[in-house]
Amino acid sequence: MTRRRPKRRVPAPVHVDWTAWFAEMFELIPAGWTPPKRVRLSGSAAHFTVTARFVDPLGNPATARVRIRRDDAGEYWVEDQTLAMRLGFPARAA
Repeated sequence: MTRRRPKRRVPAPVHVDWTAWFAEMFELIPAGWTPPKRVRLSGSAAHFTVTARFVDPLGNPATARVRIRRDDAGEYWVEDQTLAMRLGFPARAA
């Protein structure tokens, strides 16, 4: 009978308060958008992801993600940046 390999535990995400350091990281966010109060950090040994929810001047929420990769030499670089928005339109009266 063979032994089952143990599954790797994924580290739990951490929520930290917003600081000016995070503002430099989110390059896709235009000036005038309201920054979040907290930022979500999640990742593993090779990368980590920073997720934040911004609000545009019209009140629409936008989720921004920055994925940062780490190589064997300990160097970090931005691998991917995404900005997702959910827009709501009022229903027309019939």
